[in-house]
Amino acid sequence: MTIFTVNSNSETLRQISDMLLDLYPDARQKSFQSSLQALAAAREEEVDVAVLDVMLPEMSGLDLGQYLKDLNPFVNLIYLTHARDYGYDAMCLHASGCLLKPVTREQLQTEFSDLRHPAIMKKQKRLFAQTFGNFELFCDGKPVVFKYSKTKEIVALLINNRGAQTSNGEIIASLWEDDGDPDKKGSYLSNLRQDLQNTFDRLKLHGILLKQRGSLAIAVDRIECDLYDWLDKKKESRYQYLGDYMNQYSWAEYIHAELDEISYAMEDQTVRDVKVPAMTRILFVCHGNICRSPAAEILLRDMIARSGLSEDYTVSSAATTTEEIGNPVYPPMRRLLEARGLDCSGKTARKVRRSDYDSYDLIIGMDEENRWDLRRIFHGDPDGRIHNLLEYLGRGDESIPDPWYTRDFSGCLDVIEQACYALLETLSGVVFLDFSACADIPSLYSEMRQKMAWKAWYGENLDALHDILTGLPHRGTRFVLTLPSVDAPPEVRLYADRIASVFQDYEKDNPS
Repeated sequence: MTIFTVNSNSETLRQISDMLLDLYPDARQKSFQSSLQALAAAREEEVDVAVLDVMLPEMSGLDLGQYLKDLNPFVNLIYLTHARDYGYDAMCLHASGCLLKPVTREQLQTEFSDLRHPAIMKKQKRLFAQTFGNFELFCDGKPVVFKYSKTKEIVALLINNRGAQTSNGEIIASLWEDDGDPDKKGSYLSNLRQDLQNTFDRLKLHGILLKQRGSLAIAVDRIECDLYDWLDKKKESRYQYLGDYMNQYSWAEYIHAELDEISYAMEDQTVRDVKVPAMTRILFVCHGNICRSPAAEILLRDMIARSGLSEDYTVSSAATTTEEIGNPVYPPMRRLLEARGLDCSGKTARKVRRSDYDSYDLIIGMDEENRWDLRRIFHGDPDGRIHNLLEYLGRGDESIPDPWYTRDFSGCLDVIEQACYALLETLSGVVFLDFSACADIPSLYSEMRQKMAWKAWYGENLDALHDILTGLPHRGTRFVLTLPSVDAPPEVRLYADRIASVFQDYEKDNPS
């Protein structure tokens, strides 16, 4: 707890300070005869309780109290006065208390035992920085809006540096790397720093920016941050690092290795003697992680859920470049996925990290350029984890063209869907039967004939289907059916329902 005492009378100031020191020896206490000096000090550190004389020469205690509340809305104001008339003015400021002079030790103790804003409330900080995933900054629960997007990136950089002073040169190097004239960037940085100061002043976030000549730092004790909390409390933190950190900023890539090592160390401590069910971890990769690879991630995750295999697989996606980091799924691809009932919200582009090689079992690119970039990032492929998605359709020497250039998003999505079905069938043994495009009964059998061990002499009828399902080749096989669309002829939908009934009877007799 930090206590400020302000009184122009040196003897009274000494007496009150001695009483407070005796009552609260562990508190941080500062005494001032000047209201202006007290205000200047309050701009540098957060004040929990201010014991103020109402009558001060440079600025009245009431005015000083208002300034202190502007700096910290949760400050407890206790006024000392000779006149009862000031009690109303003190209450208008929502002061914690007002005492008539001379003040006794017991009176001070009573006021401190019943503060308007108890110490437990002081633990809640106004500024929250989210670093896991995309970086976001919130004040009193609302996103902080800056005039320039680069201003927000400066805050992210300062938080990443964890209280260390960051020079203007370091800021320029991180924000622009080797892009452009450094002299012009210096001028632009001045505008960004002013925007940062103006925004914090507007939100009354004083004492959070620590400025020195040519450098900036963040007061880590004045903000709440998921990264800081996780580093401090480890597994006890309510925030957990899951491999994503400030995704929209390329310079944040360099901290991933450190965070990954910390995370692995935590896992070693907690699961060293615990048997964890094996999961197959799949990472799809393309150039920007806004079209092909997120489509594959979302499609395969849906297939896995429909197959009842969610506990057996984990799926993600990433980019080989930083061009689209932080951006959502590209709108034309998003619309096609949403038309299929698939949710794209929350998916934003991130870049592949070197640590991903050890984190995933299969790393699947869309074209040869992706795979070349992956081998460069991972310094090779010693365990043979890098693959081409079209391998699973028997077309390993082909590529899935980038629809960003071809504009054929629909055709691209269809190929990715076919390949993802083939991938999951290869990994799990699940057989997918897609009747959604079937317009007649022969096309239903055509789909089954392609996916099942169906001899020509079996014939095409429900009895033949039953015999094939109960034959040895499919004993224990899991099937996932997609029924015809509502636009299909009624007789086709009715027959597809009868086919589904045969499969259901088979599954009852052959539980997984």
